[in-house]
Amino acid sequence: DVYKRQEFGFLFVNDPTPKFADYRGLDETGAQPDLAGMGGWRTSSGHFFEFYGSKLPYDARQLEVEGGRQGYYDFRVDYQEIPRYQGHGTVTPFAGEGTDRLTLPNTWSYANQAPLGSARLETKRTVIGAGFTFRAFDNWKFDLDVQKQEKEGSKAFAGGVFFVNAAQFPSPVNYETDRIDTSLEYANNWLQLRAGFSGADFNNDYSAVTWDNPVAIGLGDELSRTALEPDNEYHQFSLSGAVRITDWLRFSGKVSSGEVTQDDLFLPYSISPDYADRPLPRESLDGRLETSMYNVAGRLQMRLARGIDLTASYKSNERDNKTPVDVYEPVSFEVYPRPPRSNRPYGYEREQGRIELRFRPMRNLRLNAGLFSDDMERTYQQVLKTEEDGCFGEAQWSPLALSLIHI
Repeated sequence: DVYKRQEFGFLFVNDPTPKFADYRGLDETGAQPDLAGMGGWRTSSGHFFEFYGSKLPYDARQLEVEGGRQGYYDFRVDYQEIPRYQGHGTVTPFAGEGTDRLTLPNTWSYANQAPLGSARLETKRTVIGAGFTFRAFDNWKFDLDVQKQEKEGSKAFAGGVFFVNAAQFPSPVNYETDRIDTSLEYANNWLQLRAGFSGADFNNDYSAVTWDNPVAIGLGDELSRTALEPDNEYHQFSLSGAVRITDWLRFSGKVSSGEVTQDDLFLPYSISPDYADRPLPRESLDGRLETSMYNVAGRLQMRLARGIDLTASYKSNERDNKTPVDVYEPVSFEVYPRPPRSNRPYGYEREQGRIELRFRPMRNLRLNAGLFSDDMERTYQQVLKTEEDGCFGEAQWSPLALSLIHI
């Protein structure tokens, strides 16, 4: 069977505002063509092919393609553009929007701020993705999805030396994110297992932005610089599953472990030559954060009798921040040296437990009661450890509910 639908027409836009054009891509006055459609085919053997497209002539276009054999395998590809327009009549004295160096005209002064140019403050995100699914032996399933995102343009940013001479300016946006998600699943009548991996790689083409200070006060603050989003990587492995031991006893759990790393080179403490000899303790942060989540006992559900259920759960979260600790001598606002200080790589360990008994004596009446605990240990914080234990009870008589919690 073959099916398709096409849509073609014209749109007329009269003096569009950035708010109207946001996400739509309709930022030009006048008549514009509109093209969209969908279609595909399916066979009696389960083979299929489908496509979908919308807003194809605009900067908000979207296209999806999928095909394969139902119940055996399928592939998919998608493409999307997402425009953002945030410059609602914004003007700026800076030249170089979209780059990492913003300059002022030679004739600039605070008293005479002309000329002012338009600051579009617009970004365009392009997303390209592809995926593949394969099923084998009725019980196994493999998934793989990859995606690349690119974002370009400019956004509003602010910085300064003191609060009296802070400046707002268009900061450059030019970065890309690569993602991968893959999993292997097994399922039968009493057991479900899933092993997965997720990874992301973020790259920023601009490590910093430098701008002429429009209201310099003669303290070496004629030029300012600030760091932008650093490159970083993240990956996570996970294993989850559920088992039905009997008709009245079920168990489920999940274990995951991940790591975030960031190793961009540090900028000097200040762009001012007066502090060029101020040494950094290391070339980069060498940031490393390990995350883990263990539902070791998972969620245990038991049906004790007709209308009576018992649920027990345990969860452990850990955020192990292994970023090195060093002593830094910062220079605030490019010209104001501060006393030495150490960085604080915050981390924590958290354990949560809960037992709940549910009783439903009538169709519109439900009674719940249970115990819970929440213990947390932190690093480099004022409160290093907290312990919370309590009980709760709840009665629900449709449509009313009454709850009581004691800690």
